[in-house]
Amino acid sequence: MKEYFKMLASSMVVLILCVVILNFLGNLVERKESRIKYRDFFEQNEDFDILFLGSSHMISGVYPMELWDDYGIVSYNLGGHGSRIPTSYIVLKQALDYTTPQLVVIDCCNVKSDRMYSDSIEQAHLSLDAFPLTWHKVRDIHELIGDRKLESEFLWNFVIYHNRWDSLTLQDLEPEISVEKGAESRIGVAVPNEFPIVSQDNKMEEDTVGIAYLRKTIELCQENDIDVLLTFIPFPADKDNQRDANRIYDIAEEYGVNYINFLADVDVVDYEVDCLDEASHLNPSGGKKVTEYIGKYISEHYDIPDRRSFTEYSFWEDDYQNYLDYKISLLKNQNSLACYLMLLYDNDLACQIAVDEDSNIIMDEQIQRLIDNTGAEYILSDLEEDIDISIRVFYNNEIVDTGFFLDKYRVGN
Repeated sequence: MKEYFKMLASSMVVLILCVVILNFLGNLVERKESRIKYRDFFEQNEDFDILFLGSSHMISGVYPMELWDDYGIVSYNLGGHGSRIPTSYIVLKQALDYTTPQLVVIDCCNVKSDRMYSDSIEQAHLSLDAFPLTWHKVRDIHELIGDRKLESEFLWNFVIYHNRWDSLTLQDLEPEISVEKGAESRIGVAVPNEFPIVSQDNKMEEDTVGIAYLRKTIELCQENDIDVLLTFIPFPADKDNQRDANRIYDIAEEYGVNYINFLADVDVVDYEVDCLDEASHLNPSGGKKVTEYIGKYISEHYDIPDRRSFTEYSFWEDDYQNYLDYKISLLKNQNSLACYLMLLYDNDLACQIAVDEDSNIIMDEQIQRLIDNTGAEYILSDLEEDIDISIRVFYNNEIVDTGFFLDKYRVGN
């Protein structure tokens, strides 16, 4: 009997070691995007007052750190690339195990979809990998995925990531740190597609899986005494997307919740300078404008506290300084004049712009709009040879960057 227990104990030790080693290897080989996105969410012990849900439109459309600086709002952007409404519902269920918000903002893009998750399984992993394995997660993954074999990828990452050995880098040992509280500043300036305008009574009529799960998400919030704000983040939307947005008025009225339809009711962005790509997403200039509007709207319609004087949230000031440094680093890394000017739409920064008096750059309609977008005046000057435009950027009256550009490209600092 003694030998039996000794063998049993040895087997248990080996089993535990195997589990520990496999768990370590699983964490090592997994893609790190999800952990990077959610790091600050899980590291914060204090509650978040607002959670943002949606697809990549939400990721690039609302910046929690800007809301902190302007209103002292403590929020997190839980949007996921390609996310469908059912995925947002499951993400919210998971998040409510770790925080109790006062308000949930749900962007309704993709509401017409009958899919439960993104066309790209990798995008679904971004939304869900970082949440710890619990029985709650097992149940939610089963509801979302509905395929036992595929579900295993979300419950034990080693199943899908075990073949990443050849692509491992030092970042897998020390993942990069995001300072944007779930949002993403994606850099680009694109000319938007032309799009028609449809009337508000022209709306999607069918009841999709997206509609069903939008209802479930609202009901989940109301069951937990959480306020709901619905949005449709602006982009150059075709007729179908505008019809989808018009359907949301009915849902908002049915549940007695507020709705901001940026496609029709609110004119806050200039698509000529605020688009990341020609058909879909906002760049940081557009995202900051949307964030400014949502912040003002929330302050006027909801009782969300200003946490800037709360001692337990003082670390957000340090986080904001890191975020400010990140914004300045984005400027310093730009070679495109259009992208550089776009990033100068920022309440933290001021700039002085000089254009060479012999340059034709000011005849470029897009560059002129981008200069106007900064809010700065420019002067004509006799600049150095081959320099079309010179820009000095200030924070608190101190120069943080100087850019010299030949037409659209940086030629020096």
